[in-house]
Amino acid sequence: MMNKIFSYLLKILSCPVAVHAGIIGISVFSLAFALTAQYAFGMLPCVLCIYQRIPFALNILIGIAGIVLAKFGMRTASGWLSLIASFSFLVGGLTGFYQFGVEQHWWISGVEGCTIPGAAASGAGDFSDLRTIIESAALVPCDQPTWDLFGITFALINALYSLGLFAVSALAGALIVRTQRSPLSRG
Repeated sequence: MMNKIFSYLLKILSCPVAVHAGIIGISVFSLAFALTAQYAFGMLPCVLCIYQRIPFALNILIGIAGIVLAKFGMRTASGWLSLIASFSFLVGGLTGFYQFGVEQHWWISGVEGCTIPGAAASGAGDFSDLRTIIESAALVPCDQPTWDLFGITFALINALYSLGLFAVSALAGALIVRTQRSPLSRG
């Protein structure tokens, strides 16, 4: 039974279309979760929170490119894109871990300007109106988590989640590239 499950998982992780569809789905879900927390529940992000969204947005594009390459028979190139996506997840995970360290005061501070305007401009008026809105906006410090449960914050959850995605997508990319380059797969 376990051999069948393991074999099935290896088959999925060796399929570039399935891997890239998973990367896209996970990235869309992650961004939707972050935006829902921000806009539906008022959990305003700091600059490090915004930085952690970038790998997910980038991986949506990488996933689309990976599917296109796989559909055109460029399986090896698609596998390399899975590896690139894995390193994007790694950067997101390390950024999340860094933010968790800032929240726990392990480091002296976050990044320069570790606050962002918490309110969006209304779109009306000129640049002086925009400047007034930005200057009067609530600032979100990076060292104060917006959510905490027994010391577990969104930054820590994202760090662990992204590092897990790094491991799975790196394995998948290696399997795709290896399967394509294997002499047995050419026969």
